[in-house]
Amino acid sequence: MANKYQQLNSKKLLHGTIKRAIALREKRDQLNARIEPQRAQFVPLELSDKDALAVQDLARKDRPRVRRWVSAGPTLTRHDDGWDVEEINGGNYKGRWNRFPITDKAPVLTSYAHAFESRIIARVGLVFYKFRAPKGYIFGKDNLGVYVVRKKEKRLNFRLHLNTGHIKNSTPKIEIRRACIAHERIQRKAAKIARATEKQSRQNRLIAQKFGVWITAQDSYRSGNCRSGTKTWGARYKLFAHKRYPARVIKRLLKTHDSVVRVIATAEARTVAEIEAGFCMIDGKMPSKELIKYGKNWPAI
Repeated sequence: MANKYQQLNSKKLLHGTIKRAIALREKRDQLNARIEPQRAQFVPLELSDKDALAVQDLARKDRPRVRRWVSAGPTLTRHDDGWDVEEINGGNYKGRWNRFPITDKAPVLTSYAHAFESRIIARVGLVFYKFRAPKGYIFGKDNLGVYVVRKKEKRLNFRLHLNTGHIKNSTPKIEIRRACIAHERIQRKAAKIARATEKQSRQNRLIAQKFGVWITAQDSYRSGNCRSGTKTWGARYKLFAHKRYPARVIKRLLKTHDSVVRVIATAEARTVAEIEAGFCMIDGKMPSKELIKYGKNWPAI
């Protein structure tokens, strides 16, 4: 193309510089280029407890000899039956068997969705769903999935992340509106409790650190987080809802989401309540002698 412009310039048919002419030509080509339509970007739609149990039962019946199972989850991949079993690398065995890998099996259900502001398109299994948002609410997408929130609501913790139970309901608009109202009540109650216990947070932190803090999915629910968002966030960092983790593991993820601080504070308050009661409310184990010794008589801190 440069030679063509040089010939025009030599014949005195071109005014201006060659670089300027090339730049104008590229600009015209961009304006005349065909604009490709932007396709919908689907995101995984978290499974409800009912659907997770159903796909787990199907997977266990299909592969009865498998013993290492992990929690069921969604997938963007389309399967003929709507579900399948995926393999997850669990590392290697310890000791002299360290050259052998550990393979976990994860039942997955085809479940994804795309949300516009006023409507949502989703697929669960082999069935497609499409409906509009309830009056006064809008849909949206973030790094935790598809959510619904009131139109003028700006607080992130008031977003209710949807799961397959909301989508598959016979009256999804009514179900989503009811779930949103319930979620807003939980958020207001959690904020009220947080303000009331703000002065005790430092003392709780010191007492809880003395005995150790373990965090579960129930702590996230108590702090006001929705179930779908909690499961999606946990799956991203290989944290499972049926397990418990020490606080140091969760503290490494403080920058990943704003609600992690509230979850840790809730777990610390629960740990203090367990120490006062003299037993652990996570797995029902007998209280240790050290907890029974202290009870409500705290050492000076």
